[in-house]
Amino acid sequence: MSVPTKRSKVRTLGSTCLLGLLLLIGCNGCEQEEPEGKVPPLPPFELRETNSIPAHNERAIFYKPGHWQKTASSLRANEEDFRGEAEWQPPKDRDRAYSLTIKGSAILPKGQTKQISLPFFTQTSGRRSIQNGIPKSGGFLLPLEFDLTYSGSERAVLSQMVSFRQLLNHQSVFVVLSEDSSYYQYFESLPAFYSFFDYLGKEHPSIYQSYFLSSPLLNQNVDLPDHLQYWTTISHVLWDGVPQDALSSAQETALLDWIHQGGRLIISGPESLSNLHVSFLAEYLPGKREGNDELTLEELRNLSQPWTTSLSNNVFSADSELTWPIELIASHPASSIQIKRPSQGPTESNTPLVLERKLGQGSILLTAFSLKETSFRSWIEQDDRFFNQVLLGNPPREFNHLIGTGDVKVAWHPREFSLPEDQSIGNVLSYPQLGNRVSFFTRDAISTSKQSPRSFFDEMNYSGQDYLSENETLLSEAAEDAYVYSENNANWNDRSEVSQIAEKTLINAAGIKVPSRTFLLVTILSYLFCLAPINYILFRLLQRVEWAWIAVPVITLIATAVIIYSTQVNIGFSQASTKLTIIEGYGDYPRVHSTSYVAVYTSLSDQFNFQFQKERGFILPMEASSLENARWNSAKQVTFQESNNSALLTGFHVDSNSIGLLHAEEMLTLSGSIMLKKPNRSSSDNEWELINQTSLSFRNVVLRKNAKWYYTKELKPQETLTIDWIDDSEQSLSDQIDSIQWEVASTAAEDSEIGEKALREGIESLYHFSEQCKSNSEVQMMAWSEKSLGSLTMEPEPGYQRGANFFYFHLLPKASYVPSPYEENLADVREAIQEALSLRNIQQTEGTP
Repeated sequence: MSVPTKRSKVRTLGSTCLLGLLLLIGCNGCEQEEPEGKVPPLPPFELRETNSIPAHNERAIFYKPGHWQKTASSLRANEEDFRGEAEWQPPKDRDRAYSLTIKGSAILPKGQTKQISLPFFTQTSGRRSIQNGIPKSGGFLLPLEFDLTYSGSERAVLSQMVSFRQLLNHQSVFVVLSEDSSYYQYFESLPAFYSFFDYLGKEHPSIYQSYFLSSPLLNQNVDLPDHLQYWTTISHVLWDGVPQDALSSAQETALLDWIHQGGRLIISGPESLSNLHVSFLAEYLPGKREGNDELTLEELRNLSQPWTTSLSNNVFSADSELTWPIELIASHPASSIQIKRPSQGPTESNTPLVLERKLGQGSILLTAFSLKETSFRSWIEQDDRFFNQVLLGNPPREFNHLIGTGDVKVAWHPREFSLPEDQSIGNVLSYPQLGNRVSFFTRDAISTSKQSPRSFFDEMNYSGQDYLSENETLLSEAAEDAYVYSENNANWNDRSEVSQIAEKTLINAAGIKVPSRTFLLVTILSYLFCLAPINYILFRLLQRVEWAWIAVPVITLIATAVIIYSTQVNIGFSQASTKLTIIEGYGDYPRVHSTSYVAVYTSLSDQFNFQFQKERGFILPMEASSLENARWNSAKQVTFQESNNSALLTGFHVDSNSIGLLHAEEMLTLSGSIMLKKPNRSSSDNEWELINQTSLSFRNVVLRKNAKWYYTKELKPQETLTIDWIDDSEQSLSDQIDSIQWEVASTAAEDSEIGEKALREGIESLYHFSEQCKSNSEVQMMAWSEKSLGSLTMEPEPGYQRGANFFYFHLLPKASYVPSPYEENLADVREAIQEALSLRNIQQTEGTP
């Protein structure tokens, strides 16, 4: 037997260590390598895509501060079925004391991609994204958090940031509803889609674009909003051959509501009329299809001749195939668009080629020719004055070519709009209502004594090299801030003149009245009288005088209950709510827009939930107009949730002995409509009838028609009144309103309730404001009633509630203005505009949105 040497021992030890190491880590010889390209496991939840509704052609998610927006998010659950909630977490607005969460239900079957629709609202403005010190062309962006949570849980199973692109105050959406919507992409190359073509516009090409195209697919579910609140950023809708059942009933109703609030529907004829005469638009059309006769080429050239310049000689070619002329519907108020010529006057044509019907503050425009005509496009691309004034309904423009810079400034001549007295021209950057006429009485109405605020652009001196100063960068940033944070029309507005009247009324109505001396004296004497003489005499007669001592605490408890019950409204021992509802409506249309301002008072700290029962509505805590009033609002964190036919606001907190203010809006359908009509066609301009087809009774009805007015103490349900106009020069309407409200106020003064008197004073203020405010209609009606309307309820329900309604109806729309092609000098700056648009297209191609 050999003895191991020292070297063999070392070798054996090394082999043992190597074997142990191999056993420990393995040699991977038996393992199979993973095939290349293996798909990694999917996450439990995916947010695949988010779009705004309507979706925009630039694939950006647009929003506008102060406007409600509908979003559609594509979600997928990969591991199991999911039932929970989707949430938007908007940033806390700098001027608001509360945080807002917006929720919606989310049901996701495993392995299926589902689209979840959620409302969205914020008043926070975005900021321009910067890359290497250079602003990107994608516009102002706002990152927002999207969360997916199980019901009843606060832990998010999916949390993802989504960037929204801001529409600036002058920018709106132009919706194209057509099965061939791609044809209309050339609209975005027309000067009418832009506001400025100057140096700042070249640096930031998207800033001065006034309209953004949206072309929803006409599939089973058209991506159009289903409520008026989501339409406020839409200015125009082009309707071209839309199938009869393409829209849902909610979308059809929202479209009609939007038109009456100021939207403009453009119908490309005549093929579109094939379905419309039996559609929801049938009774609102300005014309109808009549026969199959061909439109003559001469008639088309008569339409285009006043607009033709040396830039566009061949407007309609001989190969144009245009049939089915449109006949004016005599039973509806409509007018053919007349063209103003320098001397000849309006064009003469046997067949009207463009018809317009005013509906409320908006209109429906109908063309007898297809807007997809090749000749029409060639004409419009060379000279878009007809497109700007007739189709868009915008005022004439004046172009100024700045010498030395090559820049172009655009100003508009808005005859039909009210501008400050010291300005004869304006631009859409300063006055957004020039490009989008959607407006609301409670949001946008201003008194004639109040001038529109000047924007930064009104103060700037755009002249030659002075504009390209050394402070160019600072100038650009200041210009951006000037209109990024300025007011825009139709936005949710807690600081409008009407909102401020309502706020003052609610705070005054929620005042606590200390019981009078007489009440205190009578109460004390009654208690003492019952405690001593009555108590003693009663038990003396019963021969149980000793029981009088036992009755003392019982009498005390009863007296305490009686005093609390008698004074709880005055001294705040119970919850109370006050609601002032302002209703805006239109003649011969049963749908009305309702804005309710609500004040909630409680003696002890509490939380309230609000819900719309019948109609979907929108409600948020009200932003105080001053620091003094801000102390009343104590809301900290609220949640808004929308369902199919309802909406809910939860978590509204009110501190003890404080007032919480809320702003709520909804659409209501009355049992009928209010109409102002002439008895017959031969009636004079002074012969009118006011018809109430509703079940409502209106008190202290005032009609205003320019410098004339009419008053009646009451308009009963189903009543018709003959109007006897009074000239304001003979008797002042303001004096009449004072006497009306004196009667109401004196009645309220007899009541011991402070809140009722304050409500009447608020109604009086609204009458005076309505009499003085700028109106978008020819005839307006003001009235009021008790028993506040609407479907808004609250929980817990206050023990005491009071309210009133103020009505503001636009009974007759204003007549259309006459387009004037000769007031535009487009030919003078054509080359500069084409250069600016070409540069914009290059920057959009190279930029990263």
